[in-house]
Amino acid sequence: MTYQICIRIIDIAKKRGQATEAWASDMKTKLDVFLLAGRIDDKEYRELLEMITSFT
Repeated sequence: MTYQICIRIIDIAKKRGQATEAWASDMKTKLDVFLLAGRIDDKEYRELLEMITSFT
């Protein structure tokens, strides 16, 4: 569920033009926490990071 929510957040930020470097840094920190807490797995983490870096 966390993975799907993150995808939606990233998509919304991209569509609204809010995906700045500061936003990306903040989102990466959140993904790190989700990974450490076991809310997302390594594969999901890498996919989400790729989504973030593809447009920032």
